Amino acid sequence: MFVRFRISWSKIDHSAYVIANSAIIQRITENIRHELVNFCQEMLKIKQVRDDYREMLELSVIFLGEEPTRGIKFMTPGATSHSRWMSKVIYCLKIFMFSEQFHLSTKEKRGLEEICVFIVTVHLKNWFTATLAACAPNNDLQLIKTLIKYDNPHISKATVKKMMGHLWYLSDELVGLCLFDKNVPVETKCKIIYAINNNPSPEVPNVRPKIDQHDVENLQLHDLANKNTIQIFTEFGVDEFLKNDVVNWTESKSYLKAEEVFKNLRVTNDVAERGVSLIQDLNRKITHDEDQLQFLLQVVSEHRKIYPDCSKQTLKKSNSTFL
Repeated sequence: MFVRFRISWSKIDHSAYVIANSAIIQRITENIRHELVNFCQEMLKIKQVRDDYREMLELSVIFLGEEPTRGIKFMTPGATSHSRWMSKVIYCLKIFMFSEQFHLSTKEKRGLEEICVFIVTVHLKNWFTATLAACAPNNDLQLIKTLIKYDNPHISKATVKKMMGHLWYLSDELVGLCLFDKNVPVETKCKIIYAINNNPSPEVPNVRPKIDQHDVENLQLHDLANKNTIQIFTEFGVDEFLKNDVVNWTESKSYLKAEEVFKNLRVTNDVAERGVSLIQDLNRKITHDEDQLQFLLQVVSEHRKIYPDCSKQTLKKSNSTFL
């Protein structure tokens, strides 16, 4: 589908696009639509690390029937990468918007509608808040609950199964990060502190918890905390704030210091994402021949083995091997 769409892009009328108005997409209520549009517009005010991040936000705003701050315009489709979900998100939104000008089967249209609804209602907000360490525990727990209740049983089953294998931030130690999440109510934070002081640590470290899907609906953040939760604050040397009353944390210097530490902690590796994009751009500039590309990658790999760093000792040793 992606290949056919790219070939036809130059023939598409960019002014004749469609938005979310079909029977399936009406599942997006007016309140949710306004909330999503406002979120996208706020994120667009922030400088995004990649152009495709901005493009995804703008396409989502257009899809929801509004106009982005830069106006309505569509970028020429680029390459898709199996290692980057972002490119597929952008393609799906564009194909849906121009579906009336592009030959698609009924099955393809229905599938596009489903994936586009999922992108804007579930994936979008979670993607752009994924880098916030303090929000990770609450975001992950709420995401699982959302996926379980998602109205498409096929998407729900597949996504829940995948998500249940990525529960690192719901471990007893990392769940403590939510003490700095402004979306977590004070009552919940008080219960977490109580759990830290009273619930014993498990005999086996709970690095990645195994949670039964049937228990998730009633699961709360404080259910995951215990004496082991304090370790993350101790390791960073910022556990002093735990002695203060939760209500007075915002006025506590020790809490503000800890908040600054975890505010600058990133939970995703954007460097790897940029690396994928960089190698794709480099490949297109050097060669389009697959055999030459594989040869080039082998040369780069061998060069890294011979020159692991740029120290004089390494260069002198490497040069002697060729003499």
